[in-house]
Amino acid sequence: MRVGRITTTITSASPSSDSIDVVVTSPSLSSSANTVIKDTPLPGIKLPKTTIQWSEANAYFHSQRSALPNITDIDNFTINFQSSIYNYFASTYGTIKQQTNSTTIFDKPINKLKKELKQLKLLGRNNHNFDLQIKTLSKQIRSRIASTKRNKLEKTLNITNQLKHKFWATCEKLFNPTPNLLPQFGVDKCKQFFNNILNDQSCNKHSLPNWIKTLPNPSIACDTNPPTFNEISSIIRKCNWRASPCPLDQMSVIVLKKCPILHTILHQLLRNFFHLESQLGSLHLEVVPKRLLNAGCKLFFENNF
Repeated sequence: MRVGRITTTITSASPSSDSIDVVVTSPSLSSSANTVIKDTPLPGIKLPKTTIQWSEANAYFHSQRSALPNITDIDNFTINFQSSIYNYFASTYGTIKQQTNSTTIFDKPINKLKKELKQLKLLGRNNHNFDLQIKTLSKQIRSRIASTKRNKLEKTLNITNQLKHKFWATCEKLFNPTPNLLPQFGVDKCKQFFNNILNDQSCNKHSLPNWIKTLPNPSIACDTNPPTFNEISSIIRKCNWRASPCPLDQMSVIVLKKCPILHTILHQLLRNFFHLESQLGSLHLEVVPKRLLNAGCKLFFENNF
């Protein structure tokens, strides 16, 4: 689970490779140059399935809380915190093996795959050793056909593609159902307003005309206080169970939901972050742990399923 406002660039991604190199650029306050951080994805981890196993995991993290480094070194604390979670589940329950799908099958036309399936069925009439191959190839053919149909449907539904091929017809189809919304100003007022701007040689700011509505002041003041423990627990409870973990740390939200002691450690981390921010008077990226400034993404190719 990674948070932070960052700029990411995917340097390589291919259907035959499950790993994706991610370059994260974060501005540094100490120097004018940008800091480029490279990180590699980790294998997925297997999680407990019973309540007793989750209780053991929670007790383990509770016992290891004192082994974490001093919170004043927020970078070292964050790295050890995330590493302890990953290492426990990886060593106790193992990691998920990455599936290596052969790309040669997807390079073949569907007609050739159907011919191969026909031959396998002929060979498998009196020999059940070909049953698994027949089943796998049939599934791949159905997946290829379904993917082709989806791609054709997306081309018809994708507005960008429609604008590229039939621009004016697509515009007419999109804007005709839109009700006519008349502006609250006339052509003469608009012309006078822009003429005044173009003819004015000074650099003074122009006030908005009376026909442009001003935005009201915020009704609720910005809350810069650190989040409470109950607020953090409430956010974790509302997180989606099926949310995919970041490939750089593989920390699933299920781990945070099932291990309450992690709420306390996370609250301690965020409270220290807000404390450092209040000392500086404003938000600085140097205060944010560098580990949380990294992000990763993974491309899933539909024809692999």
